[in-house]
Amino acid sequence: MSRRGGVGRNRRQKPVSAAQRLAKSYRCGSCRSEVRGIHRDAHGIEHLDVRHDGGCPVLSGAVADTGDVFRAASRAGLSMLAVRIEDGGAE
Repeated sequence: MSRRGGVGRNRRQKPVSAAQRLAKSYRCGSCRSEVRGIHRDAHGIEHLDVRHDGGCPVLSGAVADTGDVFRAASRAGLSMLAVRIEDGGAE
């Protein structure tokens, strides 16, 4: 029997990405949202597909999700950096 197949605890696990860890930890503070998936954009950046309840203030933009994202990152053991972006005169 070949040992290359790897069975049980000796089998190598695929590393879990930061986005997967964040998705598992994310909870909206305003509704019972679900993370439906993760997609990668053309630049290689992973994005979470979060489905908020219809009346959620995060979904409508009345409340920012920044606090929820930082709490999820903390629970997932991830480091995050917050940067304030000022309007650069874009029209």
